[in-house]
Amino acid sequence: MAAVALPSLWIFEIRQGVGPSFLHLLSVWTLISLACATYLIRRGKVRAHKPFMIGTFLGLAGADAGALMPGRAALYAFFFA
Repeated sequence: MAAVALPSLWIFEIRQGVGPSFLHLLSVWTLISLACATYLIRRGKVRAHKPFMIGTFLGLAGADAGALMPGRAALYAFFFA
């Protein structure tokens, strides 16, 4: 998940260099949640680890869904046009 979320922070071509979008916030949430989940599981706190892993998945899934929204250049055209 980190291998997908981290490079996504440097993708600005779709908005012609305007700056970060809502999808960038979801990527940041994914990285933060993944770091917290890793910290907790290494400390043996499985119950506290679970919600962070769910948050990691939802953050990445939300960013993926946002990338498929109409008006997003390449992916929407590839899948739905």
